[in-house]
Amino acid sequence: METDIQNLLALQTLKSECEKLKDKYSKKAAKEREKVNDIYVTVCGEKCYTEQEINDWYAGDYITCKQSDEYIEKLNKKREKAGQKNFLTDSERVCRILDNTLNNICQEIYDIKIAKEREDKKKEMWEQIYKNAETIYKNTRTKE
Repeated sequence: METDIQNLLALQTLKSECEKLKDKYSKKAAKEREKVNDIYVTVCGEKCYTEQEINDWYAGDYITCKQSDEYIEKLNKKREKAGQKNFLTDSERVCRILDNTLNNICQEIYDIKIAKEREDKKKEMWEQIYKNAETIYKNTRTKE
């Protein structure tokens, strides 16, 4: 039981440190995302920030399918240079990993607390059973 308390304290410290780290990377991720979101390609003299905007030009028959694909590829290359890989920046990826880690830590903290509560209830129940047994024993001794 003492080990569980020590683990709980260590996990709470780890949770706090991970939250600080996540805050740091969240700020960095926001800046990176801002930079990536400012990337565009020019299609027919207009700035296109997303694949959807490029596809809208294709849907309107202003550009061909091949041109659309080329513009999308160009946009993705620019985004990659700006730090985005597979739809996430490095800091966003770190934040996602930290979120998963924090969820696991919180679950472990919860599990330890629940186990401690159960152990406390079990101990309380056995103490009550012992007191009841003691009372019954005393009552049977006084009747004799």
